[in-house]
Amino acid sequence: MKLSVLLGLDTLGEKTLNRIAELALSSQLDHVDDLTVQVKTNVDLIAQGRLESMLIDGKGLVMQQDLRMQHMIIRIGQVAVNPMAALMGNIQLTHPTQGSAHITLTASDLTQAFNSTILNAQMQGVMIEEDGQEVVLDVQSVSCQLCATGDLMIQATVCLRHQATVQHVEFYATPQIVDQGRRVQLDHVRYTQGQDLPPAITQALIERAAQVLDLKNFEMDGIHLNLETLTVTAETLTLEAIAHVIRFPKL
Repeated sequence: MKLSVLLGLDTLGEKTLNRIAELALSSQLDHVDDLTVQVKTNVDLIAQGRLESMLIDGKGLVMQQDLRMQHMIIRIGQVAVNPMAALMGNIQLTHPTQGSAHITLTASDLTQAFNSTILNAQMQGVMIEEDGQEVVLDVQSVSCQLCATGDLMIQATVCLRHQATVQHVEFYATPQIVDQGRRVQLDHVRYTQGQDLPPAITQALIERAAQVLDLKNFEMDGIHLNLETLTVTAETLTLEAIAHVIRFPKL
């Protein structure tokens, strides 16, 4: 893991600020391949309790539920901070501020999240109703692909316990932003395999996809996101969001 913080000044206080910011952000992550924080300020601004700007740029970040992000950039404009705390190396906001977030996921990232320990456990022993009877199913594996059409393709292997058989389901769905930018759901489901299986199986997978794309999974302590746009290409799923910063993450 490579961690670096670039700060335009080299006084002891700024070096401490540098280090605390690095440790505070990395403490929010299970793993990160590369993380750079750039704080732009000067002595006069710090004395006034201001940072000119902050840029957080991370690659290969692993957060909650084994959710990996290929790339995340958070840009924050002018930040009002406690000047005494800043000189001690602590970024302590005196007023909330706002910035922008750019998050990129790959198909591999989504597949990893679906098959994480937490979500996989939730997809075992799923109770559904078929022809008036309760049926128990286990989702054994899930894979995701991104399509140039803007869709996700989800493939899953499902075991129906009462039949002791393995079934395969494959469908396309379109991700949409809902709940005022707080959540993503999958709409316009089109089957290519498994259309004869109970619809509740697909619904269970769609609900798990919504959990994977829940914005809470992308948030750090004190930084909340509201989605503005979602773009799917054959290579990436990209989220653009407003970042509401209430406080800077603490150690």
